[in-house]
Amino acid sequence: MRATTTLRLIAATLVILSAMLVATGFRPARAAEPLVKLSADLVIELAAASDATSPPVVTAVAIHPRGDILAAAGDDHLVRILDVKTGRLLRTLSGHSDWVRSVAFSPDGETLSTAGDDGRVILWTLKTGQQQIDLGYAGQSVFAVCFSADGRLLASVGFARKLRIYDLQKQREVAAWSCACRDTRTVAFSKDGKRIVAGGRNGKLRAWDVASGEIVWQESSHRRRIRQIVTSPDGKLMASIGDGSQLRVWRVEDGRLQREIKTPGPKMLSLEFLDKQRLAAGGSDNVVHLWDAASGRRLARLEGHTGSVAAMAYDRSTKLLVTGSYDTTIRLWKLDNLNEKLRGQRQATRPATISK
Repeated sequence: MRATTTLRLIAATLVILSAMLVATGFRPARAAEPLVKLSADLVIELAAASDATSPPVVTAVAIHPRGDILAAAGDDHLVRILDVKTGRLLRTLSGHSDWVRSVAFSPDGETLSTAGDDGRVILWTLKTGQQQIDLGYAGQSVFAVCFSADGRLLASVGFARKLRIYDLQKQREVAAWSCACRDTRTVAFSKDGKRIVAGGRNGKLRAWDVASGEIVWQESSHRRRIRQIVTSPDGKLMASIGDGSQLRVWRVEDGRLQREIKTPGPKMLSLEFLDKQRLAAGGSDNVVHLWDAASGRRLARLEGHTGSVAAMAYDRSTKLLVTGSYDTTIRLWKLDNLNEKLRGQRQATRPATISK
């Protein structure tokens, strides 16, 4: 009898609580929709150099502005130029004496810039594969290089506490500004070329006015090492990732934080805007995650790598995503029908695998 009375009281209490929640507008959260899982369309397995016993890990990739070739580099000191459609090795560039950390094509597609742990920033004439100019020894490892949108300037950052700006017409350094820390890992020009932003070990983003060299804003929300920053296609936003398991979206003009997204991996290493709203991010969990920056919702998982996804590049004209990994492979993902795939239509065929 006493047990029956107790159950009735509990039931009555639950009814009252439910009514109160409904009155306040509360609605239970829907279960998360299952993530779409996509496979690569092409896998390129890099071969070991003639004097090496194992293939290189891939920590830098870039797609040519035409979209037909890509550059890839890693710990074997070489830069490989590959055909995007077939994965065929077209040319190998040899000039660095240590790990190559960054590769970037000039906007006109005629020049490739490379940099790495040997402290050198080298420009290559792509048509001939010859060194165009060695911009000199930066003193310590160089982790990232990037061109301004007009191709007139090249920026580099690295272990030394300097952001260096090179005028490519004058073929010399024209500015060197103090970064927020040593061990600066990433740098990016704004689309209009008026701002440049860099970040690294201490989690601070610092933005300069390119014309004057003055610091225009600084943010420290990351608190741990920043690995990558990229700008949106419309030039209004910038996204950053790093060791703190957060993806952050900022306003380029003033550094105001627009969105913070919790990421699944302990370290996020690579990042690209697919369009003005969607991002791809890769890291130490061996997966490429697609995110909606406006809502913070994860859209899909691109699976197949068996090592950290250390580098990526995206060609918006062909909708091709290229990823490089510590598993010594490069994977190409065709995202031209992304909306259909996000509605659950998986790729039906296995990825082609090519050894190079």
